[in-house]
Amino acid sequence: MKKQKYYILDSRKRGGGTSRTMMYIYGGIGIFLVIFPFIIVNLRFQTGFIFSKIFDYIGRLCLIGGGFFTGYSILSIFIGGRHLNLKMLTTGIVLLWIGCWLTGEVLSILGIQIGDSPSNPGYH
Repeated sequence: MKKQKYYILDSRKRGGGTSRTMMYIYGGIGIFLVIFPFIIVNLRFQTGFIFSKIFDYIGRLCLIGGGFFTGYSILSIFIGGRHLNLKMLTTGIVLLWIGCWLTGEVLSILGIQIGDSPSNPGYH
């Protein structure tokens, strides 16, 4: 049989939460809780503004890419291609849908609206 080693932890060596570092941590948490209600409103609006700009930029890129893919796949029929590239057309329409969803715009392609939210069946 193998000998097992047992370790005894001495609670006096760990500090028990009364060390100077723990007091700084508790003080920082207390100061944060006192100041937090005053800065949370501005922080909420600033993060919302930043994320809206990021999503708007990503949506614009999706609209540009989707328009390019859709236009290229449709124009390839007239330029000399013999068939419609369905993968590129599907990718373009999905990118247009994502772009409309991110930016809130509505596109109409041959009478089909992309990005239009359905009406709410509940309260009007």
